Amino acid sequence: MKLNYKRFLKIFAFGIGILAILSFAASYGFNYWLKNNLPEIIKKRSPYNITYQHLDVDIKTGNITAKKINISNKKPNNQNEIGLDGSIGELKISSLGIWDALYNKVINTDDVTFVQPKLRVVLAKPKDEKTSNNSKQPILFKNIHVQNGDIDILKFNKDSLVTVKNLNLELTNFRMTEKDVKQKLPVVFDSYSISGENFIYRDENIYDYKAKRIATENGQMSIKGFELKPLLTQQQFAQKYPNKTNLFAVVSREMTFKDIGFKDNKISLAEVKFDSPDIKIMSTNGKSPKSQKNFSYDIELDNISLKNGNILMLKPDESQHFQLKKVSANMNKIMMNEETSKGEIPFKYGAYRFETHDFNYNPGKYYKLSLSSLVLDNHKITVSDFSFLPTMNRTQFNKSIPVQEDLYTVKIPKIELAGYKVSNLNNHLQVEANNLNVYQMYMNIFSSNLPPQDPTPRTFFSEKFRKIKFPLTIHHTKVINSLLEYEETDKGALAPGKLSFANLNVGIENINTAKLKGKNTMVTVNGKTSFFGTSPTTVLWTFDVANPHDAFNFKANINNLDASRIKDFIRPYLHVSTSGMINSVDFDFKGNKYGIKGPFLMTNTNLKVELLDDKNQKKKKFLSFLTNWFIKNNTGNAPKQIDVDYTRTEKRSLFNLLWRGIETGLKGSLIGDTSKIEKTVDDIKEKKEKIKQKIDARKQKNQAKKGLFNGLFKKKETATD
Repeated sequence: MKLNYKRFLKIFAFGIGILAILSFAASYGFNYWLKNNLPEIIKKRSPYNITYQHLDVDIKTGNITAKKINISNKKPNNQNEIGLDGSIGELKISSLGIWDALYNKVINTDDVTFVQPKLRVVLAKPKDEKTSNNSKQPILFKNIHVQNGDIDILKFNKDSLVTVKNLNLELTNFRMTEKDVKQKLPVVFDSYSISGENFIYRDENIYDYKAKRIATENGQMSIKGFELKPLLTQQQFAQKYPNKTNLFAVVSREMTFKDIGFKDNKISLAEVKFDSPDIKIMSTNGKSPKSQKNFSYDIELDNISLKNGNILMLKPDESQHFQLKKVSANMNKIMMNEETSKGEIPFKYGAYRFETHDFNYNPGKYYKLSLSSLVLDNHKITVSDFSFLPTMNRTQFNKSIPVQEDLYTVKIPKIELAGYKVSNLNNHLQVEANNLNVYQMYMNIFSSNLPPQDPTPRTFFSEKFRKIKFPLTIHHTKVINSLLEYEETDKGALAPGKLSFANLNVGIENINTAKLKGKNTMVTVNGKTSFFGTSPTTVLWTFDVANPHDAFNFKANINNLDASRIKDFIRPYLHVSTSGMINSVDFDFKGNKYGIKGPFLMTNTNLKVELLDDKNQKKKKFLSFLTNWFIKNNTGNAPKQIDVDYTRTEKRSLFNLLWRGIETGLKGSLIGDTSKIEKTVDDIKEKKEKIKQKIDARKQKNQAKKGLFNGLFKKKETATD
């Protein structure tokens, strides 16, 4: 049978024509039907009251255009539906699943464009995972476009969430899930472009995140007039949230970043920059429970920088805790998540640099700490003009402390820590440094016996290091060209006794906290100084941090000491004044927290000692003569070694214990064997008493003779009469 092509083509063309006519008729008919029946469908099927002035529907593509739309909720108090209230100048929807929209209450579209929307959106109440039936989200927009919109988004309970004016927004591959809403990450998307004014985001009725203007350009977002504003006072926050520890307030002239990402429950940002931020941290006495989850999502920041910022931290009583000025900082590869929050450092990081000026810190009412600059990076820390100064004078300090306590005054022009490493292995902090250099330090330690004695034993350096909870090692430490002073006074002293170490140069090896098994825990201190500014002195001090008895060795040699220079030290306690030259002092003490002992040897030239009364005012001439006589006769060419053995009864500081050891040695060397002096004095007193008795006896005998002669002369006179 021969095929008739012409007839076939006619039939095919006729069929196509019929289909086209039917399609047009169906489209026109559906548009006509939809225009006439949509209000009734919306009324029956939609949770919203919707009116419009123009509607165009393409049944083939699912594209819809509507203009001058007004929308409101049928049930404003229904928390299970998203609430919409307001108007839209024009709405364009592409590839809409019309059947789902009309009968399943699900809006599923590839693209949606809102022109001049003025909407108030109330989010539906998040569903509990245990009771949720995993129903589909009512609105599924793949790509969203907003032009010149004013948007207010509220939580299901009508608390404000987001407000923005004059919004222009482009989002691609936009997704929203119930789980994300519950975990405070309400949306995820692939790319974005946004601009808007007077942006406000409210977080848990604690903070408002504000911005005067936000805009994106070439993938970078700029936020001008940024402010993190607390909605509560510091005291209100502490009362309402006892498990939270800090309240923050931030104002920044501009904040910029790029490559923002919301994906897989993770927020990522790159090139984050803060310009001239003022940051206030208000601490409370709250404590976060250990079981509390700190992160609902992960945060990744790549290259964050801060320029010319100020940071202020307040104590719970609203007084200043510390202040940082002119802060500049850079840090990259920052990661914060639930796992990192468990460590001593709650985040991971890569390279960093931090610089601040005019740092002020108040560690307590007795001191203030300050420095002119602090610069640190991954390898080095430099501090300039460090000072740790009392807030009151010595008299005020003694009156204000309940028990005896040392008063410190410290000034250091420069401190350098080089080759340091901070690690967070297995969520445990560990710090190691190669070199610590301290330049031209001035330190004065003042101790007074006037306040009541502190029954709490003072700890030595070994115990102080042991009490540091994390492994810390500083391999090499140098104290360069410094001055150390130690002063002590009591009720019987007119002025404090004083030890001075000028031109102090010290090398310290292996500062550690004895937290690493198998590592050396011995600390060695080698020092050279000028005792009282004139006498060359060498010191070797060793102690083992791991030793529970805080055992130590302290060996020193002092040469060419002008005896008059030590008057300030010995006069208040020994009631002695000295002159002449001490050729050398050598001592080798071994001690621990129970006491100190060891040999003390002093050689001298023409040393003279003056013993004073208890008020250190009048010279005891005779006793001074005897003391000098014994020193001269007992010293000779073979000076006597003093064996110091002092028991630590007062449980005071290491410096005090060393003082007591030196004081015991000096007392033995300067005054000598007081028993011999006392015996000589007693012998002289005894001889003096015997001489006096003989004189008195002669006087009495002469008086008796005189009385006898007077009697005889009296008898003669009577007889003559």
